[in-house]
Formats: sequence, C-alpha cells, structure tokens
Amino acid sequence: MSTKLPWNPTNAVAAFTASLTRAGYDRDFRDRLTASVESGRTAVAEEGNLDIPTDKVIMFHEEESNENYHVFYLPDYDAQTPHKQHEYSTYFQGCYNPW
Repeated sequence: MSTKLPWNPTNAVAAFTASLTRAGYDRDFRDRLTASVESGRTAVAEEGNLDIPTDKVIMFHEEESNENYHVFYLPDYDAQTPHKQHEYSTYFQGCYNPW
C-alpha cells in the first residue's frame, strides 16, 4: 500500500496536470471529474496519489467560459449592523492566480 502525497502546491499541480491530461482521452474519468465536487476531488486524489483535505473545493466544467460559476466569500458576521450593505465586487472571487 502506497502512502499518499501531502497537499501542497507542487503535489497539487502535478495531480491536476495528470488529471487534466487523462480527462483529455478517458471519458469515464472525465465524467468523474464533472459529476460533483466530491467525485472530482476523489478522482484527482487517486490520479495524483494525493491526500486532498476535505475543505478543498475542486470543480471541473466542460465549457471554457466560467460565467455560470459565481464564487464569493462572506463578509464578517456583525449582528449589530443588519442593514450594512456589502457590495458584490468586494466579495466576488471568480478566480485567483494559479500556483
């Protein structure tokens, strides 16, 4: 039984590269990547022999555009100011710099 590699930028990039490469020719694997967040994480973990923490959200989609995916972080919780406005643009995180 092999030991899984720890989650870090080097190992994650290698696992993502291997997974994307395989997705280019293996329809069943590709379908696992897109089935759900959990299924995609499991497929990447297996392909890269990687221990991916459960708090890591990995998503794959088949269209080049990501206009159907909206990622936000929530503002600090503050029950004392219930009507304070929090602007969309401040909390939108549609993408980030790759490792």
